[in-house]
Amino acid sequence: MNWRHLQPSRLNVRRPLDILHTIHCPIFRRLPTVVPVHRDYCTSPQRSVTHLLSHRRSQASPNVISALGIRGGSRFNVYRSYHYETVPYTNRTHAVFCSAQRARNIVDSHFADYKKEHASEIIDPQHHDSVRVRDIALKIVPAINRGLAIKRNKSQGGEASSQRLDWVDKLNWEVIVVEDKRITAECFAGGGKIVVTTRILELFRTDDEIAAFLAHEVGHVIARHSCEIIKLFVYWFPTRLLATPFLRRNELEADYIGMLLLAAAGFDPRGAPLFYDKMGKINGESLLTNFLTCIFFQVHPSSKKRSRLLLQPKVMEEAMELYREVTSDGQGYDKDLDSLN
Repeated sequence: MNWRHLQPSRLNVRRPLDILHTIHCPIFRRLPTVVPVHRDYCTSPQRSVTHLLSHRRSQASPNVISALGIRGGSRFNVYRSYHYETVPYTNRTHAVFCSAQRARNIVDSHFADYKKEHASEIIDPQHHDSVRVRDIALKIVPAINRGLAIKRNKSQGGEASSQRLDWVDKLNWEVIVVEDKRITAECFAGGGKIVVTTRILELFRTDDEIAAFLAHEVGHVIARHSCEIIKLFVYWFPTRLLATPFLRRNELEADYIGMLLLAAAGFDPRGAPLFYDKMGKINGESLLTNFLTCIFFQVHPSSKKRSRLLLQPKVMEEAMELYREVTSDGQGYDKDLDSLN
């Protein structure tokens, strides 16, 4: 594919209201090649994760659009082109505003700046925590194409969803640990850069727990969530309110992909919902906090909901089937799941 025609041109927008005047085309629309299904997941943030399994086909198609882009200094950049891609593992069709190569170049530069700015907080790469996290990540990353290959062998005409992701092999994957007391992480998704805080390693001590956390972040990377058109509307409050449900959908999609990556890497996928259950207990989630999450337009759904969706029979069975396929030779990396409780 010639990506030259998909390179976004930029305009400078000084005032938020100028953004509205630049939007000329719908952000989401079906392609003629998409198989019609009830309540398209691309436009329905409330759709169950099990419906991700509905097969769809798409082709990259350049279109013209103006949308709010990445913040640059005191101005905003506006990208005027986008194309369609299919998300691996879920087959969801989405619009993205730049190629994988361009995203990688941008992220590599931003991550280099991040490491300079936080140099004093980054844990020594030879520290046992850094080595341990990298080793777990090195088991998950090769599982991306391994899982797709297994799905391709089992699929009946699912070529569009099971093709090898060659651009993933070109990423310079980096996972670093920083001294931080927050239970959070930063994922520079376009370039395969993941930042893990020491607080996470203090609370989640087993390899299964750390693997579940990293697999979720890797799910964001291969789904190219950072390049979705909807991500461009989070910088201005009114449009952020509209974008929040779709950002929550992306979190659930990364959960789903992450669990399949765990299975493809040889980790027991049943550890993923247990991880989110533990996360909910640590955060002290309740009906009130879950309600406030919706009221204040928080991006991350409640841990209880995330665990419940992953435990759906159809979803868990798919992950377990992949897990059994990978570990049939006894090479799995799973540990005792009792340590997750």
